[in-house]
Amino acid sequence: LQVMSLTPRVFDIYNFFNRDESAAIVDKALKETSETHKMKRSSTGASGYNLNSKRTSENGFDTHGKEAQIVKRRCMDILGFDEYEESLTDGLQVLRYNKTTGYFPHMDWID
Repeated sequence: LQVMSLTPRVFDIYNFFNRDESAAIVDKALKETSETHKMKRSSTGASGYNLNSKRTSENGFDTHGKEAQIVKRRCMDILGFDEYEESLTDGLQVLRYNKTTGYFPHMDWID
């Protein structure tokens, strides 16, 4: 564990999940078929599906896969929660860039 900042609190947790967990989470996200969670072009905004030229990645989510559940439980544990509460968690987001896309620095905000 490395403390990156105390205000706000930011930590780098080494080896938080392993390669097998990572591969399973990516595989689950790639196989997802629901419109809200399947792998597709990343969008912006808090509501709707809005494309932005600064967001060239694709993203998908694993919300309930076996490995996602393990990692989410690990998150709750490391944060000091006494018990796991699914309603307090989000799905694990998987980002994908290919040879024609890249990360462009940008500001995120919600109106």
